[in-house]
Amino acid sequence: MEVPQVTISQLKLLKATEIRELKSFEVMVDGNYLCTVIIPRTGFIRDSAHELCILSNSVGGRDPTIGDKEVAHASH
Repeated sequence: MEVPQVTISQLKLLKATEIRELKSFEVMVDGNYLCTVIIPRTGFIRDSAHELCILSNSVGGRDPTIGDKEVAHASH
């Protein structure tokens, strides 16, 4: 079974209860992959997703805890 794809526009139209029903999906923007969303149904899946998030955050990219002003300042 493949992971369904949802455009960001479609996602914005969904209510939280409708998003939870999807379980997992890929978010697409202008035909390009943005991210994968996992709605865990078990503690094991939640823990596994959490561990993958930690791994993903350990690789380069913007720190989500840094505000836009701090990023602009750091880049100068």
